[in-house]
Amino acid sequence: MVDALYVFKVLVDICLCGFLIALIIFFIKLTDLIKSAKAIISDNKKDIDKSIGEVPQILDNVTGITNKADRLIGDVSPDVRNITNNVSNTLSNVESISNNVSSTVDYVSDSVADTATNIKYGFLNSSDYVGSAKEIVRMVRSIIKK
Repeated sequence: MVDALYVFKVLVDICLCGFLIALIIFFIKLTDLIKSAKAIISDNKKDIDKSIGEVPQILDNVTGITNKADRLIGDVSPDVRNITNNVSNTLSNVESISNNVSSTVDYVSDSVADTATNIKYGFLNSSDYVGSAKEIVRMVRSIIKK
């Protein structure tokens, strides 16, 4: 009779064999990959060495560009602040002038309206005065004629 422990050991042995076969295949493929990487590196060794040799020069260029950009930003910063302040002041002045013009236009329009009203009533009053003067002249004539 087959013992359960024996069956379990056989299954574990089969699994271990499968695992070892998969591990061997993995290492074979890993070895092929490493060989390919070595071939690529050896084929491009000259270019890789040249690129690595240029890295310090590239870093120096980047540092120089960064320093120049910092100086330029430092030089331009006050001008930008001044321009911003000037624009702000100009906008305030324009707003003030706009308010003054609006007030002046309102004042002039009110003055013109008042002047027109005064002229209208002035003409009406002057016609009353002329009519009154005519009456006085008639009375004086009638008194003189008598």
